[in-house]
Amino acid sequence: MRGLECSEVLKSDLEDSFRIDSEFFQKKYTFFADWVKTVEHTSLLQEAQVARKGIFDVNASYYASEGIPFVRISNLRNMMVDIADIVHIPKSIDIANFDTHLSHGDIILSKTAIPAASFVNLRECNVSKDTVAVKLKVSSRLLSEFLVVFFNTKYGLAAMERRFTGNVQMHLNLIECKEKLLIPVFSSGLQQKIKKIFLEAMALSENAGEKYKEAETLLLSALKLDTFTPSNENTSVKTFSQFTASGRLDAEYYQQKYDEIEGKIKSYPKGYVPISEYFCLVKDGFDKQKKSYPYIEIGDVSIGEATASHNIIPTEKLPDNAKIKVQAGDILISKVRPNRGAVAIVSVIPDLVVSGAFCVLRSTERYSSEVLLVLLKSAIYREWLLKWNVGTSYPVIKDENVCNLLLPLLPEKAQQKIAEKIRHSFALREKSKALLNAATRAVEIAIEQDEAAGRQFLREKERGT
Repeated sequence: MRGLECSEVLKSDLEDSFRIDSEFFQKKYTFFADWVKTVEHTSLLQEAQVARKGIFDVNASYYASEGIPFVRISNLRNMMVDIADIVHIPKSIDIANFDTHLSHGDIILSKTAIPAASFVNLRECNVSKDTVAVKLKVSSRLLSEFLVVFFNTKYGLAAMERRFTGNVQMHLNLIECKEKLLIPVFSSGLQQKIKKIFLEAMALSENAGEKYKEAETLLLSALKLDTFTPSNENTSVKTFSQFTASGRLDAEYYQQKYDEIEGKIKSYPKGYVPISEYFCLVKDGFDKQKKSYPYIEIGDVSIGEATASHNIIPTEKLPDNAKIKVQAGDILISKVRPNRGAVAIVSVIPDLVVSGAFCVLRSTERYSSEVLLVLLKSAIYREWLLKWNVGTSYPVIKDENVCNLLLPLLPEKAQQKIAEKIRHSFALREKSKALLNAATRAVEIAIEQDEAAGRQFLREKERGT
């Protein structure tokens, strides 16, 4: 029996859960499930005035750049709604589905694939079918900030994960979400302390976003792209020789907007070069003799940063296409859907391995990685990248097409100003993450020991001990 994990389960527990699969009774689930019943606890059924799954019949054809922010599961990151890739839906659709319309301070849970919970840091929004919209009652014993932090503890995530069911794609059952997700009711003092930390973290995150926006504005203004809007014209006249030279026959490749974008970059007075002139393509470096690696998947790329500190995977269990070893400062560009065109810079994590679904670029130190990051994340370049899609059932962007994109020769001083703002933005975001991690750990300690221990942990963090 050595090395095996066993759980002893009462017949009454089986009857209450209507589950007999062994996964449901793993120890990572049963510790909290047993503990929470010994303390004051509650559920969303008791605390929420709204707990509904999001809008079902909205597809990408409705997405727009203006309207009501529409939160999808990919936007649920770092305990807040990630607005970097937020889309919008028409006001009419929001009104027709107003029962899931949320405001600042409400909560969104993941209903599909993996557990996640985020605080609504937008003035208003609506949500997709893969999420659950939660609005607490005025009389609730829970604070929204505390509830989000709790759901992001290892115990809250495990409690949600336990309720996910399905074979091909896992789903959180809405009835079980409301009735079976038990939540400890900690004292007002601890909840208020968690709220204070959460709001400080959110302010830092918003400041980080402002710094990034300043960097983007600087870059686009210097390149005269701040007022440039490519054409929406859907017809373009090309010669037969152009078809022969490109080897492409699909109409999408020859849209007029792509010619206009390329022409605009080529008009930059200080010149331009292919990206490959200043950045080399990283293709390998993976050492199979190493026991494990931090691993970045496509879904780990967000808000310009890539981190996989929580994804330490044994080498033998890494996916077959995990072949590229990267280092701090490398640029990752997703080549496949659903995050095709997403861009990030690698944070300081040693011996990091990434999926072959990324194009990985490394600076030759003659051009700032931070500037390339901002450039590739701009709306203009993200649009331009889509020109190079190949394939029908599984479209991809090839490495050579990324490397051949044009890089404006921005003066060194301008690059330095932009890079400083990006570094400042990332530093603020790291402080925000540290505060949220402290809040999360305090709640975990309160569960493992008691509230006094959780508060003591926070006091020590404040003193820097």
